[in-house]
Order: sequence, then structure tokens, then C-alpha cells
Amino acid sequence: MSKMDIPNDCLPMFSLYRFAFDLIELVTSDALAAGMERRQLVKREAATLIERCGSGAFDIAQNVVQLARRRDDADATKLWLDVAREIARRDAKSRR
Repeated sequence: MSKMDIPNDCLPMFSLYRFAFDLIELVTSDALAAGMERRQLVKREAATLIERCGSGAFDIAQNVVQLARRRDDADATKLWLDVAREIARRDAKSRR
């Protein structure tokens, strides 16, 4: 739909909707990019921990989760819970 198809008295409303749509698209694309970066970070941390600690990697990640909880650091707690899950996922996958 072009502006030519919209009656003049509706143009301000159309502009508002267009602005809202553009804003939602921008926020969504940024959120998706941030989510992808976070997943890459989780995978990288899990791989590093597995490489350095072998079978103890999951236990170490769980210990870091406990430390983060004691410090009331919600972001670190979530990150390391995700790292521990990734380690467990990789371990289960390797046992198949």
C-alpha cells in the first residue's frame, strides 16, 4: 500500500503505525542479534570448559552458578546455567 492509496486525513495515523512498525522491527532485529551473540558465548564457554576440565566441566559450571547466586548476580547465574545445560547437552550427544 502506498501513500497514494491512503486518504489525506489518515496520513498522520499511517505515519504513526509506520513508525511503530519500524521501531518494533529495529528492536526485534537487535534482540535477535543479541540472542545469537549470547548463544555463541554460551557455546564458546562450554567448549573451553570441556577442553580444559574434561569430565569435570559440568560440575565446575554448576559451582559457578552457585557462586553467582550467592552474589545475587542474576545475569551471571542465567549465563552459567545455560553453559551447564550446553555441557550436559554435548555430553548426552556424545554418549549416543
